[in-house]
Amino acid sequence: MHKLLWITFILIILSPFGCGKTSDSVTSPDVDAPAISNLNISPLANGAEVSWLTDEPATSKVIYGESLKVRLVNDEIIGYTLSHRVKLTGLKAGITYYITAKPKDMFGNEADPPPQIFHLPSTQPPEPLVITGLSVVPTTDSAQITWLTNHPATTQVFYGETRGPGLSTTLASQLTTSHTVNLTGLDPDTTYYFKVESRDSTAELAFEEGDFRTNESTSTTPLTITNLSTHPTINSVQINWTTNRPATTKAFYGKTTGLGLSTTLASQLTTLHTVNLTGLNPDTTYYFKVESRDSTAELAFEEGDFRTKESVPPTPLTITNLSTNPTVNSVQINWTTNRPATTKAFYGKTTGLGLSTTLASQLTSSHTVNLTSLEPDTFYYFKVESEDANSILAQQEGSFKTTAQSEDFPLLKIVPDMKEVKVGDRFELEVRIEKVTGLFGAAMSLRFNPGIIEFEKSESGELLGKDVLAIAMEEVAGEINLGITRKAGQDEVNGSGTIVRLEFKAIGRGETDVSIPKGDLTLRNSQGELIQAFDRIAIHNGRVVVK
Repeated sequence: MHKLLWITFILIILSPFGCGKTSDSVTSPDVDAPAISNLNISPLANGAEVSWLTDEPATSKVIYGESLKVRLVNDEIIGYTLSHRVKLTGLKAGITYYITAKPKDMFGNEADPPPQIFHLPSTQPPEPLVITGLSVVPTTDSAQITWLTNHPATTQVFYGETRGPGLSTTLASQLTTSHTVNLTGLDPDTTYYFKVESRDSTAELAFEEGDFRTNESTSTTPLTITNLSTHPTINSVQINWTTNRPATTKAFYGKTTGLGLSTTLASQLTTLHTVNLTGLNPDTTYYFKVESRDSTAELAFEEGDFRTKESVPPTPLTITNLSTNPTVNSVQINWTTNRPATTKAFYGKTTGLGLSTTLASQLTSSHTVNLTSLEPDTFYYFKVESEDANSILAQQEGSFKTTAQSEDFPLLKIVPDMKEVKVGDRFELEVRIEKVTGLFGAAMSLRFNPGIIEFEKSESGELLGKDVLAIAMEEVAGEINLGITRKAGQDEVNGSGTIVRLEFKAIGRGETDVSIPKGDLTLRNSQGELIQAFDRIAIHNGRVVVK
């Protein structure tokens, strides 16, 4: 192309094609507009793409409109190039447009070619599927890959340590514009190559390739899972495992090896891990994977399976052979169950009950409870209760009446029969006898819980008077063996009164009986003879409540 010669000078040209370049001797100015070639207009969705070439670097500018009088201008692309590409948007389908390319060189010379006639078809080609925003966030042994598509499409990743065929994630067929894939089980400090793929509803494919490197492992020893165990029931399971250092807790599970369900991540770091899966189907095989991550995000996982138990309606737990054997101040209650179960009884003077025995948790089919410190000739209500290994409960109610005390029987009792104290309190209990004849000496054992109260001292009561020869005390854990007698030559005593007073100290919270076993009681006259047979002595024991 002929250029007008004017003056020779040194010119430094700055362009997008390189750094500053010095030409030895050039002429200026250039007064010719850029020459345009290979002009092409291609339809897009709601628009068009205009492309062309110029014989010298120039800007990219397009004027267009529905007539030659009303013309619009695209945003001029500032930057000098030989290859030009401009997208026009917002065009109307089925309308004819007049489009003119107007490149301008660096000397301000602008081309003014004749307009090109372009008709935007009524049926426009679909916008191509495009992937953008591809990013990778690697950890020591995993990576999260995310990308966007310009319209909904599927999600899948292919990856490996080489560029050839390798591993792939399961195709996520749900169509979406936001895509996330987590790759796990990767090796630390390793380069991986990958390709992301998405297909839209027309099966058009878009893909992008890349690579990443996992983080270097800072752990001196790998995170490991041990002691993995399952404990299934009919519709649930407890999964337990341990890790060699504190880590998170999560489980994935399902009826197929694809799993599909998961627990909520327990982010607290621990070495003992437990998850409970509920709402499962009876007699069904489930597959699972447990995962734990330590503070460095290192991952450990183990897979397994289990089968829930068969749903069989349990046989009801039943109570039979319920019987009572009351005495003046006690009762023995017996019953049996059709399979081993626990033992407990509730009782009281009204149907509200109010008292209970301690639960005997050992499972047995034959059950016995002994209720003591009851009142003579009194009606009592009770309920017995048993629970089997499957937490199936059986109960049965009943009643009994203690036998009346014969007017001829002596009555030995702890006074008061109920004592409430606080820890650290010292308190006194009396052993009192009523309706006795010919009493000269007595021997007995008192039993109690040594973890709740402890014995401190004793003194004789007024019934045997001041003519007491001795009070012999022998104390072992939870038991006092007591002997008391009048001096030789003194008369025997009759009637009612206190034999001995005992002082205790409360040392622990709880309840304890203070009882005198009938077999450990003897009442003798001055000749050393028993004045009453065991079965002709009534005993009312006491109870102490420490709060």
